[in-house]
Order: sequence, then C-alpha cells, then structure tokens
Amino acid sequence: GHQYHRTGRWALAAETFDVLVRQHAEHPLTPAACVWLIQYWSSGEAARREQHDQAAAADRPQRALEYGKLLEAIDMSLAGGAAAGFPLAVAYRNQGNTRQAERFYLGWQRSRSNDVWRACAEGERWLATPVSPPPKSTLRCVPTDAKPRLDGKLDDPLWAGAQRCELHSLLADDADWPAMAMAAYDAEFLYLAVECRKAPDVDYAGNTEPRPRDPDLSSQDRVDFYIDLDRDWATAYRLTIDHRGWAAEDCWRDSTWDPQWFVAAGGTDDSWTAEAAIPLTELTVSPPAPRSAWSIGIQRTVPGVGFQSWTLPAGVDVKPEGFGYLLFE
Repeated sequence: GHQYHRTGRWALAAETFDVLVRQHAEHPLTPAACVWLIQYWSSGEAARREQHDQAAAADRPQRALEYGKLLEAIDMSLAGGAAAGFPLAVAYRNQGNTRQAERFYLGWQRSRSNDVWRACAEGERWLATPVSPPPKSTLRCVPTDAKPRLDGKLDDPLWAGAQRCELHSLLADDADWPAMAMAAYDAEFLYLAVECRKAPDVDYAGNTEPRPRDPDLSSQDRVDFYIDLDRDWATAYRLTIDHRGWAAEDCWRDSTWDPQWFVAAGGTDDSWTAEAAIPLTELTVSPPAPRSAWSIGIQRTVPGVGFQSWTLPAGVDVKPEGFGYLLFE
C-alpha cells in the first residue's frame, strides 16, 4: 500500500489498506493502515489531488469517520491519539459538525500536559476566537493587488509590506548564515520569498544547464515550505527551492505530484534570494478567504553546516505538529 502511495496511486493504496482493515483486523499492520485511511479521506491535499472523482469528494469526511469507528474497535489507544484524532476533527469540521470537532480539541487540551499537540488543539480555539496571544507562531500572508515581477530581487512593493519570519538553528550556531521568509497572495497565486546569507565554506556555484524537473536537491543549500491546508498536522505539500532557484516538490511524501509553479533566484556574493508564485488552484479546491488559516512549516538545510527552522519542534525528518499558522489577511 505504501508503495502505491509514494508513486501517486493513492486510490489503489486506499483499496489495499481497506482490504487489510476489513478482512484482517488482527494483522499487526492493520492499525497503521486504518490511520493512513483516516488521514487520506480527511486530507485537503488528497481531496485536491483526487479532485477528478466528484462522487468521492462529497463523501470524503464520512469515509474518514467510518474508519475512525473501525479503528476504535481495532486499537482504542491509537484511535484517541494525535495521528488519527486531529484528521478526524477535520472530517467533523468539513461535515459542518464543529461541535464534535471542538469537543475533541477541548478534551485534548484538558488531558495533555503543555506539549506541542496541546498547542495544536489550543490553536483551533484561538483561530475561532483570536483574543489572547496565539499558542503557535503566526505568519501574516498579506494580500496584494500588484503581481510581483519574479526576478528574485524581492524589491516589489508587496514584499515591503510583508511580515519577515526569521529561521533559526536549534543549536544557535547560525549567526553567520541567517535566513528569513515571507508570504503574500492574490486571487490567483500564493507568493513565497526567501533571503538567506550564504554559509561559510559552502560551494554556491551556479548552473548554466536548464533546470530539470524534480531534481535531487539534497546536496544544496535549500529552503522547504510545508503547507497543510486544513491543519490536520498529518498531510502537507512540500515546496523546495535551492540557492540556484531549482525547485522540487512532493505531496504527503509522494514526489509524483507535479504542480506548475514559478521560481526565480537572485542574490549577491554574500546572500541568495528566491521568490516563487504557486497557482492557488494547484493547492486547493477552494482558495483561501480573508481570515482563513493554513498551517505552514519553513525550514532551511545547509548540508554539512546546519539546519534552521521558523518553528519548533522541527527536524530534517519533518514534524508537522510543530508548524505555525499562515494567516490570510
């Protein structure tokens, strides 16, 4: 099933896991298969990828909730855990059953110590009534009437009014190579920008060859943007930009996702910059309205030097529960 998932055959993966869950409840892999099915059917990113199946689209939240009931019978502790619980709360929310979703978030707040998952639950209540300080980091996504000229220079008016979010190393060893990111949007595009000081003793040679599709960027100084549309803290898009302006992407660890997006790089001897425009239709069935919120993780990896992130917890092995909020103004 996971092989089907990683190669873009998600419907086939769902069928495979469904057989396991319904016919082999005692199998040791069944609980994990059931969690995958809950995440798949509740996921906003999966709904966008499977958009062609209109019949299944309206039914997705109900399918997720059905697997939630099956998981309760198979493994009660897993059914009450974060990996299943937060996606199930999204399914309730998508059905319009906000009371049931709120019950989950409130229960999670009361039963947990002051950890990152409690912040995820508190955050939902804060988004509904944002009167106190937010329990998670927030990045304002500013609206713009004028499209930027994608040249990597970051000198367009929209960036002058955007919030700069700084990335930091967990080891506080990045004074010589700071980084920051920004976000903006209009009716058509999500715009992302990064500015990174070049790290010492790193080869920043450019490339004269054409940019390939889905290049391996693992040896390059790069920034990853993780975008979780529905705040399920489980499934997300990953958009990666390196210092040359080369781009790669995946959707919930499936690198066959192939969106049309636009990236330009710039910079000086000391720093590199990049800006990107992603059509909102590549990301979501319903574009974000003002005051809506996605969750977002932003992190930079400089091989052989270090790792930076906007939020905590974070790691090269991504931790979605640590993401902050992208707030559309």
